Amino acid sequence: MGQPPTRVQRARTDARRTGIVAFVADFHREHGYGPSLRELADAVGLGLSSTTYHVGQLARRGVLVSEPRKPRSLRLVDVHSRESP
Repeated sequence: MGQPPTRVQRARTDARRTGIVAFVADFHREHGYGPSLRELADAVGLGLSSTTYHVGQLARRGVLVSEPRKPRSLRLVDVHSRESP
């Protein structure tokens, strides 16, 4: 196994994910639908595979959601619609 991430690496990852979330929110607000992964990758300055990885991590954490096999369905999770524990 590799070394645990350093504080700088974690900060860089957090900044990238914050940029992804901000772009998805702004794009959805402006267009009424989510961005494509390519548009998202270009906007945040990452490659397609890196963007896909970060989107997957954000989805696992319940921040983003998309419908399988439905293009442009990427959006932020509506925190008001989640059930309380």
